[in-house]
Amino acid sequence: MIKEVNACGVYLSPFFLALVVTLCIYVPARWLWDRIHLQRYAWNRPVFEIAVFIILLRIVAVVLWQR
Repeated sequence: MIKEVNACGVYLSPFFLALVVTLCIYVPARWLWDRIHLQRYAWNRPVFEIAVFIILLRIVAVVLWQR
């Protein structure tokens, strides 16, 4: 299990690291699906975006804590 992450003397939760990594994946993905107009297939765009973020967060968390 990953312990706290030391960032310049400030200890951060490992979950915060997963959130930052997920955000770095999510922003380009959102730009891509805006370019190809994927949101027209979603019933409710905010719910779709939150669901995609949570799915990506779960994938990142599994990859980070697999060690």
